[in-house]
Amino acid sequence: MTVAAFALGALLQRLAWATFAVSPLFSLSILPLFVAGIGQAGFHTMRNVILLTTASNAMRGRAMSGVALRQGIGLPAELLTGSLGEPVGPRFTVALQASIAALSSLLAALTPDRRRARRDPS
Repeated sequence: MTVAAFALGALLQRLAWATFAVSPLFSLSILPLFVAGIGQAGFHTMRNVILLTTASNAMRGRAMSGVALRQGIGLPAELLTGSLGEPVGPRFTVALQASIAALSSLLAALTPDRRRARRDPS
């Protein structure tokens, strides 16, 4: 259930991004940004909680190194975001990224956790 809640929280955040991207008024954009910020805080907190509670003691350091590595990979992705935003505009870029991220979150929420099924034969 924890992974599904994590994925659904991420989905909520990404839908808030998409709402922000298509919002024509500044005053209507404040609420989706607030919701996205709460979702992002929960996403990053839950990511580490799930990682630390599911990793064995021997693998915990390696797992946290993976999180740090992923954060470093995000920087070139931000460069790609900027290069896409230049020709097509920021609204389309944010809407496209939010839609792709929302679809991946929905897929993660609906996909059964196969690793847990293999570990727990009951």
